[in-house]
Formats: sequence, C-alpha cells, structure tokens
Amino acid sequence: ALIRNLAREDPGLARHFAQEAGPILAVAMAGDLVEDMILTARESGRIEAHPFQRMIDESLDETLSTLREERRSLEHRWGTIGGLIAHYQTLMQTGRSRDYGIGGSLAGGSRRGSSR
Repeated sequence: ALIRNLAREDPGLARHFAQEAGPILAVAMAGDLVEDMILTARESGRIEAHPFQRMIDESLDETLSTLREERRSLEHRWGTIGGLIAHYQTLMQTGRSRDYGIGGSLAGGSRRGSSR
C-alpha cells in the first residue's frame, strides 16, 4: 500500500522507496523468521523432559544473541522499519508539495486526475 500511495504522487518516488525498502524489509522478515524458529525450537524441547535441555537452551540463547547482534549490525547498515516509515512520510510530503506547486511539479507539471 505504501508503494501504491507513493506511485499516485510520483512514480519515481515509488521506485526510489521500493529500492530503499528492499534490504530493510528483507532483514526484518528474515530476522523475525529465524527468531521465531529458535523460540519454537526452545518451546518444543520443553514439551518432554530431556536430559540435555539445559545445554540446548544455552545453545539457543547463544544463537539468539548472535542473531540479534547481526540484525542490529544490518539495521545499522541498511536502516530500520521505523526509519523506513519516516522516509516514506518525507517522500509523501515531497510528492504533495510538488503537486501543489511548492518546489516544482510532478511529471512535467501535471498529474493524471488533476483538475488543473
């Protein structure tokens, strides 16, 4: 929906946002998936008493910690979902200000559906 809304304002802004969003969304989705898998593995191990459960939990804790460190590193490099939303809001304002003639115009001065 975000890209669609931007495309209504300016297709170039939508393409820019999609390119910026790709790595950020990939990091978030992959991180969430792996973290959920680790937490599910931990919970499934607790269903039955296992003699090595403490060692398994320690290993999962270490893996989870490593995952979170790597995720922070990638978020530092690419950005966060919160930063992406702020970027989207800025782009929407840019598109709207152009639409109203403040600081330029969209696509050569006219938009489809505009009453100008």
